[in-house]
Amino acid sequence: MSMSSITHLLKSPKRIAQALDWHKASGSVLNVTIRKQQIDLTLASHPSLGESPESIPSIRLEHKLVNNRKRLRTQVLDELSTVVQEFRVCGLVVNWPIQKDGWCGASCGRVLHTLSELQSSTVIAEKPICLWSGHHNKSFMEDQWGRSAVYCRENPNKTVHVASKEQYDCDDAAQQSWVEFCEVNWPGLTKDGGFCEDDHNELPA
Repeated sequence: MSMSSITHLLKSPKRIAQALDWHKASGSVLNVTIRKQQIDLTLASHPSLGESPESIPSIRLEHKLVNNRKRLRTQVLDELSTVVQEFRVCGLVVNWPIQKDGWCGASCGRVLHTLSELQSSTVIAEKPICLWSGHHNKSFMEDQWGRSAVYCRENPNKTVHVASKEQYDCDDAAQQSWVEFCEVNWPGLTKDGGFCEDDHNELPA
């Protein structure tokens, strides 16, 4: 599954932050962690409200074969669509499980495949969705000349690279992802509760 097949579905993280600014009184953002057998979900309200993210029951990933291709069962789409509607979700932040050295592994492919299947739900497809990898968003960002620190890092094991299980299966991945998302997209939000919305006042056309 290539990234290009779901490009139209993905938006910038700032777009999700803007959507929540506009609906902060009643809206929420759904933090999504896609695992091998389930989708873990955490609901978060606008950070200015000072409410902690709330985990809700996971959705089991169930597939069926259609023309020898693995497809999500309709039940999975229905369950996630119900969550989006019931909690007035205005955007989805999907955990992007890149490896510690910045490269994509099998878990990233699973995320792309699942998102490609989810777009068949009109309820989900109309919501902005972004991929979020926390500190990797900053640590491995390319500069204006296309340079990134990840390209010059040495692999201490030159024969094989085995990604640690923890980088994919951390129990609080969704909540930690939301904390990092807030730090980057609401830099005016301080520990004492101060908040500045100037950067998010205008939604792009």
